[in-house]
Amino acid sequence: MYNRNILIEQTDPELLDWLSVEFMEGSMDSKRPGGVRPWSLKDLHRLILRSSTWQMSSAMNESAFAVDADNRLLWRMNPRRLDIESWRDTLLYVTGELDTKVGGPPVDSLLESRRRTLYGAISRNGDRFASDAFLRLFDFPLPRATSEGRRTSVIPQQALFLMNSPFMAERARAFAARLEAESSTEEERVKNACLLLFGRNPSAEEQELARAFLSTSVESAGSGKLNVLQQYAQVLLSSNELMHLR
Repeated sequence: MYNRNILIEQTDPELLDWLSVEFMEGSMDSKRPGGVRPWSLKDLHRLILRSSTWQMSSAMNESAFAVDADNRLLWRMNPRRLDIESWRDTLLYVTGELDTKVGGPPVDSLLESRRRTLYGAISRNGDRFASDAFLRLFDFPLPRATSEGRRTSVIPQQALFLMNSPFMAERARAFAARLEAESSTEEERVKNACLLLFGRNPSAEEQELARAFLSTSVESAGSGKLNVLQQYAQVLLSSNELMHLR
């Protein structure tokens, strides 16, 4: 929020001045629903959240991008990566494995559990639990230090986890099994996969790429390796689109 305020101060200082006056003096009266009472953070938040700027989608606009590629003028929502808790729960949900039971003891290893990430045990004094290294890999803050917010990093170890970890391989097997159970043809599986993961139909290019990939063969699929559909599932589960909020 601090960085965003600096950005608005540089591009639209009048907006910050107006919001400051609204916050201090208020504009609440019976003829203006949604106005701001003096010094009410709740009313100020409501005013901002109801604005058209806040409610913009992250859809690309080529003409706006050509003028303002950094989105300094706030012509769209900036996509943001899901935190590790939301992303892991999303993976288990789309594969049909998420355990939604409420309450109970914490789990020491989130990579071996199907419970929500909320129930993962973390250590304040080092890597006592198997979950600690996994959570930190995707920017979970250190419990022993004060953290004012989540940082977002992009490091090779994250991509290697998506490609090589047993956790992602198991999710790929589960998702492929769900696609096979719910769809009888290859085309239906591709469409169902995009609907489940991204909430949209696949594009013509995506359908063609999927058709070409699924027509290949994998040697020694029975020796623990993923078969073609499972590999396709792992690629989709590792996609940037699933990991980001738009």
